[in-house]
Amino acid sequence: MLSPNLLTVSLDSVGKCEHCGAIMSIEGFPPEAMSVEWRCPICDGVLTGATFGYEGDTRTGWVGPDGEWASERPKECFELGRLFVNVYGVESL
Repeated sequence: MLSPNLLTVSLDSVGKCEHCGAIMSIEGFPPEAMSVEWRCPICDGVLTGATFGYEGDTRTGWVGPDGEWASERPKECFELGRLFVNVYGVESL
C-alpha cells in the first residue's frame, strides 16, 4: 500500500538537476510549460534535457531507485524521496 504522503509520478517525468543533483518531476506540467526556461527549485540552475536523461533527442539515462543515473530503464516501481515512481505510467495505477 502506498503512503498517502507520496506523489505518484511516471518514470519518464523524473529528472536529476545537472547542477546540484536535486530529484524532481515534471508530472502534471501543462503543455505550454514545455517551451519556457526551467530552473531548479533548489539551486536555480537552468535545466536542460540532460536533467531528464537526454543527450540531444536520445534518451540515454533514467533516474534509478538509488537516485543515481541508470543506463537501463528500471523495470520495477520504486519510492524515491517523496515520489512513488511508476515505471508503467501513472495511468496504469
